[in-house]
Amino acid sequence: MSEVRALYVALTAVLVAGAIAPGPVAAQTNLSYNLTLTGESFSGATPPGGIAGTFGGVAVDGSYARGLWTFAVFGCPFAAGTYQCVHICRFNGTMLAGRPLIYNWTSQVPTWDAPRQVTVGNVGPLFASSRDWATQVGLWAQAKRPVA
Repeated sequence: MSEVRALYVALTAVLVAGAIAPGPVAAQTNLSYNLTLTGESFSGATPPGGIAGTFGGVAVDGSYARGLWTFAVFGCPFAAGTYQCVHICRFNGTMLAGRPLIYNWTSQVPTWDAPRQVTVGNVGPLFASSRDWATQVGLWAQAKRPVA
């Protein structure tokens, strides 16, 4: 219960700071990601492993196995989708911050000699503005907030 409350407070602070940042807002906003994928070795088109980093400025932790991947924030489901690996892994998103969305990102395949792969990039545009993204994450966090 206290983890969820901490989630709400932390996300609110980050989103308020982002929503009042000076400067013009782009007509279409990409979301940046900086993720580290870990895995034992490449074993077929859907190798298993872990994922951690940031997605759209939100700290996430997750996993991938048997063609499905998930991100969680403080243990609450935040994003999900499918993936397949052939030379690179392509992750196709189907849900983000409680909203059905279609997006994708890629990563090198973790291997026995390089079990950690860092992938950095952008997805989108998914939201009309950074304020719209902040609002969506705020709504998601509010839905996860414990009832007092």
